[in-house]
Amino acid sequence: MTRHNQIADHHTDSAERQLAGLAIQPKDEGDGDTNMQDPDHSGTHEYPPPPVVSGTRESVEPDSSQQQAVLPSERLESYGPPSRLFTETIPAADPAFLRSSSDSGGGTQQNVAAAAASGPSAWRDPDYAVKANALINETLGRHPGGTSVIEPESVLGDSGRLYHGYKDGRYFLPNDAAEQDRLDLQHHLWSLVLDGWLALAPMNEIPRYVLDVGTGTGLWAIDFAEQNPSSYVIGTDLSAIQPTPRTLNVHFTKDDAEDDWVFPLPLSSSASSSSSSTCSSHDSSQQVRRICFDYVHFRLMFSCFNDPHLVLNHAYNSLVPGGWIEFQESALEVFQANPDFPGDAIMRWTAGCQRGAAAMGRDIDVARKYKGWLQQAGFVDVVEKKILLPLSPWPQDPQFKEIGRWQMQNMIEGTRGIGWKMLSAAGMASDEIEALVSEVLTELRNRQNHSYAYVYVIYGRKPLDGEEVGFPDQQDSFTS
Repeated sequence: MTRHNQIADHHTDSAERQLAGLAIQPKDEGDGDTNMQDPDHSGTHEYPPPPVVSGTRESVEPDSSQQQAVLPSERLESYGPPSRLFTETIPAADPAFLRSSSDSGGGTQQNVAAAAASGPSAWRDPDYAVKANALINETLGRHPGGTSVIEPESVLGDSGRLYHGYKDGRYFLPNDAAEQDRLDLQHHLWSLVLDGWLALAPMNEIPRYVLDVGTGTGLWAIDFAEQNPSSYVIGTDLSAIQPTPRTLNVHFTKDDAEDDWVFPLPLSSSASSSSSSTCSSHDSSQQVRRICFDYVHFRLMFSCFNDPHLVLNHAYNSLVPGGWIEFQESALEVFQANPDFPGDAIMRWTAGCQRGAAAMGRDIDVARKYKGWLQQAGFVDVVEKKILLPLSPWPQDPQFKEIGRWQMQNMIEGTRGIGWKMLSAAGMASDEIEALVSEVLTELRNRQNHSYAYVYVIYGRKPLDGEEVGFPDQQDSFTS
């Protein structure tokens, strides 16, 4: 079973499992299985592991049952958006996690800096990225399933992880197979957070052209294309780590969102072209017919842009009148719901990442700023939704508990890779980074740690031609 099919199968009956309060047990097969319990598997003081998203993005025939397009407005009549999760009210803690317990540790993630010893001379080997990726897998104890996509232009960083080679240094996180596993897991995490919704922008018709900026492993773009067969979806990224599409209406390309947006209209696609989908070129000498998009999607791009305003302007100029833009972002501030828990490693990690990014000239605490930025760029009907995100399965509510289980695994797999470049730029030596990562992983596994953060969904609409523009306050303040 492929990873994508496991995700789909899990989502089909997730509501029933959550309502029943059933714990999902880990699977033995597949990539990247990470045991988070004590060596004796007692699990007395630590959380059990979440299910593993195994397999990967193989090319398979799409399920015909997924071909029926459903508009967001039509879905509203059936069950509505996941508004119960849009809350600033801290959920109640599971009583079982309030008892006194000793911190049983949990070990550290292995230092893989030795992998960088191959040095620049390795570039003479055309299989450099493949061999480096195999070494990383061995060092991390990862068992590949053979379907991850290796980017041949990847470069090896001093963290011992592979990074994008195209515009080297623009993106702070790795792009190797282990990171691809985490990105797939993260896609499923967001499907839980949004109750299976890929987009919350209230589009009143199926978008003809869709752009997914920073598509990563491409799962969002693939899912959207399969759910909306009449859409043509383009996914862009600095790394070519996407699979061969399963349908003809999705295309992946290597691109930098801070460069000019010039996406030529396809000669033929499942989405018919029309004058409303054609943008005039910024360069009058260019004869290419550019796509104007009906919907532009960003997810977890808070660390990616030197100039977010430039990207917003690109998006505005590349949308049709009435087209929608949507950001699904994470805020960096971490809160603690258990006043008796003394740990602060996670907060020190996020603060260090912010300092390091700032030292490299980049503001990464942007989730709460996008609403105002969208309005300044000229968008209307701007809405911000704030969603509580437990960092481990400490809440009593079964849906929040399930989200916390997946977010904990997301952080266990990503804390080192996400933070390495930024923590280094903050002035931390490699041994200091390893020590901090070890503290963070220990805190995550501690049942007394009731930490949480917030994610934001912000969307807005480009005005129609001749529409009068105003900026009413439309921030959602959902409480439960």
